Amino acid sequence: MILNRFFKSDFSKDVAVLASSSFIAQGVNFVFSIFLARLYAPDNFGSISVFLTLVGFIAVVSAGKFDVAIVSAREDDDVKKLFSLSFYVLLLIVVLCFIAICIIYIFDLDFYKGEQVHSWFFFIIPSLIYLTGTQVFWMYNVRIKNFKKIAFIRIAETLTNGVVSVILFGMAAVGLLLGALAGQAISFFLLAIIIFKANPVNTFRFDWKVLKGT
Repeated sequence: MILNRFFKSDFSKDVAVLASSSFIAQGVNFVFSIFLARLYAPDNFGSISVFLTLVGFIAVVSAGKFDVAIVSAREDDDVKKLFSLSFYVLLLIVVLCFIAICIIYIFDLDFYKGEQVHSWFFFIIPSLIYLTGTQVFWMYNVRIKNFKKIAFIRIAETLTNGVVSVILFGMAAVGLLLGALAGQAISFFLLAIIIFKANPVNTFRFDWKVLKGT
């Protein structure tokens, strides 16, 4: 009886939808990895791995962890405030990253100098925006239990990444970089469309006077 209720519940259906989409995305990624392994040299994968590691390291704090709080917030009004605050923090981190990158290039600092990733540092900014924005959008959709509409996102990201990487294999490591950025961008914009189609942008406007009054 309990098992029947579980499998018939909306929760189990949502889990099944997300799990199946994740499984399909992994399968698509596996297929493309076979082709990419034949098209790109090992050092190309090394360069993109370092780049994504750097972005991932910064992304840990790029939303101030407000994105995590979106799911557990008690009031819907608090959710919208946390949503806005996440992007304000992201904007601050992006500005700081831009300054840091300029310092690295202007003063010719020995930070991954001599490696291809050294010439990619400005690409960290759009990648960070896409990655963090996607995370915030995703958490908001999880909060409102919009699972069915976002289930295809991971598949679209993996498919876009793979197709672009295959098409641009002649550009060596840059092809993998642009493929990764394209995959991140498609997730970001698709999730943005889903959210802002149902909610006007000014719905998430944050009143700084409220923060000052606390």
